[in-house]
Amino acid sequence: MKIKIFLAVSCVSVLFSTTATAIAKTGGGGGACAAITPINPPIYSPTTAMCANSGCTDGSFGTNGFVLTNTDGSISPTIDLDAAVSVQQLVMPDTSTRVLAIGRTTSPVAGAGQGIALVRYNIDGSLDTAFGNGGIVTAFLPSGSANPMDGVLDAQGNIIVLSNVSAGAQVFRFHPDGTFDSSFNGTGVSPVLASLFPQALALDQAGNILAGGQYTPNRRGAYGAVFRLTPNGTLDMSFGSAGLVVDTAFSSVGALAVESVSSIPYVLFASGSKIARLKPGGALDTTFGGGTGLATTNACGNGYSIRALRIDSSGNIVATGFGPAVSGGTYKIIASRFTSAGSLDTSFGLNSTSGSGKTGFAVFDLFGLQNISDTAAIFTDGSGDIAIGGYANGASGTYDFVLKVDPTGQLVTAFNNSKGAVALDWGSGNNSTETLSNHDLLIEPSDGKLVLGGTIEFSTGPNTGYNFAAARLWP
Repeated sequence: MKIKIFLAVSCVSVLFSTTATAIAKTGGGGGACAAITPINPPIYSPTTAMCANSGCTDGSFGTNGFVLTNTDGSISPTIDLDAAVSVQQLVMPDTSTRVLAIGRTTSPVAGAGQGIALVRYNIDGSLDTAFGNGGIVTAFLPSGSANPMDGVLDAQGNIIVLSNVSAGAQVFRFHPDGTFDSSFNGTGVSPVLASLFPQALALDQAGNILAGGQYTPNRRGAYGAVFRLTPNGTLDMSFGSAGLVVDTAFSSVGALAVESVSSIPYVLFASGSKIARLKPGGALDTTFGGGTGLATTNACGNGYSIRALRIDSSGNIVATGFGPAVSGGTYKIIASRFTSAGSLDTSFGLNSTSGSGKTGFAVFDLFGLQNISDTAAIFTDGSGDIAIGGYANGASGTYDFVLKVDPTGQLVTAFNNSKGAVALDWGSGNNSTETLSNHDLLIEPSDGKLVLGGTIEFSTGPNTGYNFAAARLWP
């Protein structure tokens, strides 16, 4: 199914600046962490012998747990930009489940640019041919490109896609069956948020849509910004200034979450190693983070880039991302945890050098080289365990990874034969992995299995170019 979207768009260029404040130094720091012992987990590929242990790839999904999909057909590899930016579990009317991948594709029409791709898989990893055209829906703007950055499902199963467009940021909505939802803002797409490069997406309990990114008004300066849409796709005028909040103390927004405290929905957004909290109306909540509205940890003294924010069952704030363990060193996986009030949780992470409590952050290293972590999910089985996804450089290539951490910030050694992590190789030296997105890791509510989505590029062979990629693991 190919959808041509004809729309009239309006531009919004407003500014609501929160006052720049000093950052609360709630913990961490010290210049460098003690040497981190690298993890060298087993590396699974589509040719690896199957097992049914925790952390193994699920052989009932695709080829030994791996699925590749090319959404744009015989596009030249030089312009092929297939990329999955989100994986979600869709519950069907008969209560069966599907995996939905949301991402970008390239138009088969020369010069027509990029568009939106939705790919729906059956439980065995095969394409669900009842969806779109053989399991795939693509949609393109009448002119210019739509470059999806994130996607989620709302409470009704509607598909919400956050995209970069030529003028800024825009949100699209599709029905669960992949058809375009023209009731959303009357056109199926939100107004364009001018000068905003989008990076993160979240929904609150009322179904309002929050998106964050980098705001560059008049191409001068770069600031963190969040905008909010009502469930019907219009700008929420009760939030910030005409639906937009800009924080001049931040250069961008890399992660978003909604924190409910006494049934009040607060907006959390992260930039670098800082997390800010907004009141429902968009004002900075100065009761958070010790009275500044901000929480942070320097994590080994060098700070880090938070790429995912999640709220656990106790209301704690889990932040994951990457940064150097020593000054000038390669990036490592870093996770930190804060209380709901924004104080660093010293029951989590590395042991404190003082001998009492913990630092509030944990650091992990796969293969001793560069590690980039972009996505995370929290298990809902009562364990409180945290799954973290990304990619890591190894001696023989670059691999996607998933590692599993317990509520104290230690590796779950029962995951993948005492290693606590798994690396995924899609085709040896012939492939390269791409940066994942905020919602590229799914813990299936129905069975607890993990699905990691993303993008794999092949230099030769039948999958030459970019491909939607998904792998499923036993929990």
